[in-house]
Amino acid sequence: MISQIIINSGLNQSLVRDRFVGEIDYSTIFFLNIIIGSSTYFVLFIIAPIISSYFSLPKITLLLRVVGLSVILSSLSIVYKAILTKNFKFKSLNNVIIISSVISGICAITLALNGAGVWSLIFKTLINYLITLFLLVIATSWTPKFIFSKSIIVKHWNFAKNLLASGLLGWIYKDVFALMIGRIISIDFLGFYNRSEMLRNLVTNNIESVITSSSYPVLASLQDDKEAFLRLVVQTMKYTFLIVGLTLAFLFSTAEPLIEFLLGAKWLYSAKILKYLTLVGFTMPLCSIMINAISVYGRSDLYLKLQFYYSIYVLGTLIFAFIFGENIFLVSLVVSSLIGYVHTIFVFKKIYDYSIYNHFKELKAKIFIIVIEITILSFIRLILKDFSPFTILLTLFSSFLIMILIYLKLYRDKELISIFNSTMRILKLKGFSQNL
Repeated sequence: MISQIIINSGLNQSLVRDRFVGEIDYSTIFFLNIIIGSSTYFVLFIIAPIISSYFSLPKITLLLRVVGLSVILSSLSIVYKAILTKNFKFKSLNNVIIISSVISGICAITLALNGAGVWSLIFKTLINYLITLFLLVIATSWTPKFIFSKSIIVKHWNFAKNLLASGLLGWIYKDVFALMIGRIISIDFLGFYNRSEMLRNLVTNNIESVITSSSYPVLASLQDDKEAFLRLVVQTMKYTFLIVGLTLAFLFSTAEPLIEFLLGAKWLYSAKILKYLTLVGFTMPLCSIMINAISVYGRSDLYLKLQFYYSIYVLGTLIFAFIFGENIFLVSLVVSSLIGYVHTIFVFKKIYDYSIYNHFKELKAKIFIIVIEITILSFIRLILKDFSPFTILLTLFSSFLIMILIYLKLYRDKELISIFNSTMRILKLKGFSQNL
């Protein structure tokens, strides 16, 4: 985890957002990544015996040293990914990911069936990175030149260092947060919490990742047109909030039957936690899009500050857990997410003329639709309380699809059409539409 944070230190984003990137930039960052990757692997190689001794698992020394090679392979791929992203070649990038995942998966299954055990997973990782690198080289047709510029490193590092610090800070606070939950409340509660968070993240993280990664280069191309930039950011927020909000509303309304169906009755307490975490999840994609826009603008320092304050807000909820217990702790999580959300809006306003009033004015219709969905699904859930989890889920999912179809019929998905048209105009203007 930490090795990948170091490798993906923000240099990729710096290459994508910089409007004046040339061969010297790509080649310099390519060789810099090799140095970073090799150094990280060297450290991992040295401390592998210490890690295995700490966990009393002497056999994992070799495993760590072998799987650690993926760090070097990953560092070799970063510039190639940046080139495809910067040139809006998302289709090529997705094809690389799919092909490498399928081939490495087949290899892992074959090895597992032949008794390779844990080595099948390790070789799956290495094969995945190796094939990804090979396909990226073919897709970009780019070969690094033997040039290395100190000034180029300084230029990109001034932007990337804050993203690296932000990634490390996020990694530390998440680990500390999980550890402290287990210590302050209980290990059992932590287990329920982790299960709930995993289900919530299936919605928020995946959708958020797709939208932020695809919107970043488009936004970067609009740096000089603040009005068009802000318009696209607002459209993206509305569109994302609608998709994530409707999905989280479904998750909120089906928490009990979903947990019981997927995990069994013994995990039902996770349903209560899941409801609170879905409420937290409503603000996550909106914060990510605004932070993405701040990053594109070049203010990675504000990105780091927001990460720092958000860490404080979340870790502060542990005080409520210690004093008042788990119920107030869950409420404080929702409150802390709202505080972090409003803080992000105010920071966003420092750069763009977009007040908190304008923000909620744009989202009010979407909020109303989401509240209606939760109300209807919760009412249906109450009527079907004596039925089996599967029957309840099937009925609620059917109702959810019907509501989506009604929405599309009434509104004709104006946000989706608007953002799609805006994106296509930018792609055509930049001359990249033929690469899609």
